[in-house]
Amino acid sequence: MDPIPGRLAEKDEDGRVHIPIWLTKNGRHVADTEMVLLPSEAQLLVEHLTKAMGSNRSVLHELFQDSAIALAPGVVLVSKDAADESSWT
Repeated sequence: MDPIPGRLAEKDEDGRVHIPIWLTKNGRHVADTEMVLLPSEAQLLVEHLTKAMGSNRSVLHELFQDSAIALAPGVVLVSKDAADESSWT
């Protein structure tokens, strides 16, 4: 499995997170598909990936704590109000 470059994860109307991926076999592309996760599963994946990369908390988590929702690895939903309140300097 490999992420598809240039295609971002998206959240559907039911709240599920769709992560586009390539299926590969022996390094060769076999098919395009997507991994579909519940929001809680996506959050767990983000936490595990963040920990595996050497940090218990992401920078975005520190900035927005209760104001942001991790939708998928690298995809964070931040309300406009939270973004306006945060200091970017």
